[in-house]
Amino acid sequence: MPTEDPLAQHRRTETNTDIARLMYDTEDAADQENDSPHSNDDTARRTVVMGAVANLCSATLGAGILSLPFSMQQAGYLGGTLLLLMSAWSTRASIDILTHAADSYHIYTYEGVVEKCLGRATRNVVEWSILVFCIGCAVAYCIAVGDILEISGLLLPLQHGAREASMVLVWMLAMMPLSLLRTMKSLQFSSTIGLASISTLVFAAFVHLVEDRNDPPDAIPTNTTNVTAWNSLFVEASYDSSVPRRLWPEHGVISILQACPIILFAFCCQVNVLAIFEELPSRTLHNENAVIDKFDLMSRVTKYGVGVCAVLYTSLSWIVMADTDHVPPNALLLYAPPKGIMQVATAGMAAAVITAFPLNIFPARVSILSMLQRKKPRRELVPNSTLTQALLENHEVEAAADVVEEEETASSHDPAIEDERHDWKQHLFWSIFVSALSLGMALLIPDISVVFSLLGGTTSSLLGFCVPGALGIHMNQNRTSLVISWFLLVGGGILGFLTTAVTIYTTFTK
Repeated sequence: MPTEDPLAQHRRTETNTDIARLMYDTEDAADQENDSPHSNDDTARRTVVMGAVANLCSATLGAGILSLPFSMQQAGYLGGTLLLLMSAWSTRASIDILTHAADSYHIYTYEGVVEKCLGRATRNVVEWSILVFCIGCAVAYCIAVGDILEISGLLLPLQHGAREASMVLVWMLAMMPLSLLRTMKSLQFSSTIGLASISTLVFAAFVHLVEDRNDPPDAIPTNTTNVTAWNSLFVEASYDSSVPRRLWPEHGVISILQACPIILFAFCCQVNVLAIFEELPSRTLHNENAVIDKFDLMSRVTKYGVGVCAVLYTSLSWIVMADTDHVPPNALLLYAPPKGIMQVATAGMAAAVITAFPLNIFPARVSILSMLQRKKPRRELVPNSTLTQALLENHEVEAAADVVEEEETASSHDPAIEDERHDWKQHLFWSIFVSALSLGMALLIPDISVVFSLLGGTTSSLLGFCVPGALGIHMNQNRTSLVISWFLLVGGGILGFLTTAVTIYTTFTK
């Protein structure tokens, strides 16, 4: 029986939300009501699905939506929509493979499933990929904060370096202190803020399209960088009605490869889905016509959750593209300076980005501490293996080892023992280090779309498609599943390589 590592403990204990806990409360309430079991089970099932869908949407939606209209514009209306639908389908297929593997082995962490099926070496690669992914997201969030400060006219009154100084100030006052928190329980409200702010942004963009389409943009402070560079192009060409809206990519395959990584990144949630899957009730839920087990229930959750995200992504992208033929890398730059309800949406996105920033620092820190801890020697049952074999039979040795490991695992969940073992020096050092590293990289890479493109072509392709595809091939469930798994593995690998190469080339040739 393997000992649960700190990263697994972290996800197991800290990713629970109020909605997830409601699942168990609803299930218990359904068990207590025996008068109409079919009605109770149906109500419980619907509540469970709604709560899990909200969790999946929270894990999927994020700051990536700000760059999605830019990538959709590169691929055109129809081309971008087809890419988005293909990415949504691939995401659903990869989640089904992950949940099937987790259900088969009763392992509910991404890294644990990978190690069980593909070995420790693959797990190490996955852990490093998760670390890079989390840091990359934190970098993008810092850039988003800088863009929001610019479009809102809230930069410090400096002649030079106003954007950078303002970003550092917000980081010191809000983002870095939040990153020092030990657990994510205090930030459970961030998922609600994220969903509400993104929904408000879509509505505000639609209002802007209807009311303000023919109004030129207002003047923007001249001490900005991203907004000023974008605004010069926007003022000249955005409202030119003679410019046709593109249905297909302007530059063919190159435009498709430029658009793919951001769209792939937008749906990357596979690392967190097993925590949602674990929280679903283990017993079957009955209705009048069928029996729904845990895996089928998660399949419904995936269908609805990915569908909701696809609708929000498509809605914002089409609205922004209908507003202008020159979509900026960050959609918020289109509305600078914000007015009316767009001010509310911008403030909401700022709050969502700031509170979501530490949600990327936490797993990055835990991944580092987990890798460092594995390098320490583990406590053995008996130092002398020869003596052990002489005194105990093989099955007795395994049983004794299981007892020791169960005691270690149980003690690791004890809050008192956990507090005593926690190394606050390492906690503070790695929290500040990862947070400061993210800020420093954000100051050097001011374009948010570049970060999302690099993440989408590398870690998102690996974690979201290649690894699930390899898991599906290992499970070899049936012929259809095997074909889909090979499609995810080969397609994700090819797209990841090509899109990363195109992103690097276009970045250095600008």
